[in-house]
Amino acid sequence: MPQFDPELIQLMRTALEDVMTRVPTEFCNMTTKVFLAEFILKAAAQGRTSYAELIAAASDQIHFIMTMLG
Repeated sequence: MPQFDPELIQLMRTALEDVMTRVPTEFCNMTTKVFLAEFILKAAAQGRTSYAELIAAASDQIHFIMTMLG
């Protein structure tokens, strides 16, 4: 597992919290948050470390979550 510096960890946390605001209320739960966090972590591990890239990595999964959990 890659090591992330504290600044990147904080950026990933911020991206996760921000993307969670885009999730419809009925899907806002810990399962969704963990799922989206995984995509943010994978993006960062692949070198996509800007705020926009992290948001995009998670946002792209919202429709899938709604389909999977809906």
